[in-house]
Amino acid sequence: SKGLRLPIGVGVAGLGAMRVNCTLWFFFFLVLVILWRQALKYNKVQIFIHKHGRAAALFQWYTVYIVGVMFYMCFSLYELFLRPGYDNKSEDEIMNNLCGWFHNHVRDEGQKFNLTGWLDLQDESVTCSESAEIRNLFDEFKQPLTMRPWLRYLSLFSQVCGLPVCLIVCYQVADLFILPGKKLAEEDPEYRNYHWKPTPRLNWLLLVISMPTMFSVMSMRGTCRIWALFTGSAFSSGTLSTTGIRNVELALETADLEIAALFQFSSVYAFSRICGSILTEAAFSHQRLDADSRRMAVEYSNTILRAGFLCVWAFVSIGMLRCLINVAFAEVQLTTGELTMNVTKVKAMDLNAWQDLVAQVHTTFEDSISLVFAAMTVLCVINMFVICSMKMITDRLGNANLMFTGTRLLILALEIQGKLLDAFTVDRTLYNTAQVYKDKLPEWVPLKRWSFSTEQAHLFNLSILNIECLFVVVLNYFTWSSLNLEESGIMRFRKDDDTQIEGEDAPLTSHSLHGLLNAVDGSDDEGGRHGWNWNPLRRG
Repeated sequence: SKGLRLPIGVGVAGLGAMRVNCTLWFFFFLVLVILWRQALKYNKVQIFIHKHGRAAALFQWYTVYIVGVMFYMCFSLYELFLRPGYDNKSEDEIMNNLCGWFHNHVRDEGQKFNLTGWLDLQDESVTCSESAEIRNLFDEFKQPLTMRPWLRYLSLFSQVCGLPVCLIVCYQVADLFILPGKKLAEEDPEYRNYHWKPTPRLNWLLLVISMPTMFSVMSMRGTCRIWALFTGSAFSSGTLSTTGIRNVELALETADLEIAALFQFSSVYAFSRICGSILTEAAFSHQRLDADSRRMAVEYSNTILRAGFLCVWAFVSIGMLRCLINVAFAEVQLTTGELTMNVTKVKAMDLNAWQDLVAQVHTTFEDSISLVFAAMTVLCVINMFVICSMKMITDRLGNANLMFTGTRLLILALEIQGKLLDAFTVDRTLYNTAQVYKDKLPEWVPLKRWSFSTEQAHLFNLSILNIECLFVVVLNYFTWSSLNLEESGIMRFRKDDDTQIEGEDAPLTSHSLHGLLNAVDGSDDEGGRHGWNWNPLRRG
């Protein structure tokens, strides 16, 4: 640093530069997609939009979702490369920004550094090379924000992977599911009236297939947060402490990943609905059963739905609760940062103290639940593996374990990968424990020399996650290409006249059986005349 200056109290980038609220708006977009998905389950809605011919495909929820994701990806790329263009910032500009942060940092913690005399300069410019002491403190301050060349190239490459992830998923969904499904629907006398509408099982399957796109776009969003820290361009109000700026950006990056996790839990839930539907159908596959066999079939179905997916239900319910809590913590810290823009210095100090407290509680919450939830993640993956190995599943889907491998990989990556990087992050508790074992490694092992700051570890994790998304979508395309939609039952059409059960020993009443299966597979559709009152007791 060669005497780079920044006026005291000037925000480095301001609130608008980071567009900090975009994740919250994207969350609202996803809520609207969910509501629209629910509305499209009604045949009357589908018939209305199918009056527009081929344009009906543009109104389906999967089209709206992928368009929104690709727009958000382009928005993140625009922010990274163009405006504010973190990667295009010159070294002098970055140093100037960091110098301004450093001044605020010492202003907030001046007594700790015994530099109170320097901090009295309220309306003057200061330099980061004022003295040897200040230079040393500045070098120590910016060390965690040093962008290593290999990490920069890895991060940029991962950003480029985002759009291919979306394009491959779009092609897979259209080529393997939507267009073949439309062709089958056009051959059905009733379903041909709304042939772009996915069947319930296909509706759930599309969530599973599209999961990598959500991981990719939110990792790109989180990457912008970390790049803003590295370039000194993050959220700053002029009165928010440097620690507060860091807390806000890391909390928002966590919120980005939690939005992806919410979609992940929805996909795991979708997996359970697909498999539970197939297993329940198999339990009622006989045309005639006696009363005892009927009761056993009902008991078997309930056991499969409740106990068979117990680890999945626990993983989904606790995971969603954790996500909502983390998003709430991030919004509280962001709101506190916004409030500091229009208050006096004394009030700002109180708000900074409040924000520090919230950040500490947030960190404590994450640390306390992370290990337990990591173990729960492993149990969920094992549960999915066991279910996919059942013959009733493989008879329908084929190699189901291979098909859901990509889903399980992303589940493990999101929950376990970051914890493993804690062993190489200098300010994490696990770092000191792992260092004992790292010292025993031979010198030629790269892991022995690995060490990251928190910001570097977060950027590395996000970069690897986006690259993994590209690998998973390629894997998904080849593993799901063998699926026969008709034989697997994914495109099974249900008719109103299937409610009549053949034979004098018909198992269960039509009403009770429909109620049971509706809890597994039929809740996706409108009841009544235009609904799908399908009864698997009838063959064909």
